Amino acid sequence: MNAAKLMVGVAILNLIILFSELTMNIFGVALL
Repeated sequence: MNAAKLMVGVAILNLIILFSELTMNIFGVALL
């Protein structure tokens, strides 16, 4: 159970990081 929760947490963190990187790229292009 703990391993499954850990995997889910890591997956969510990866999605948040990926989403933030995409938004930063979009804002960077908009500013340019």
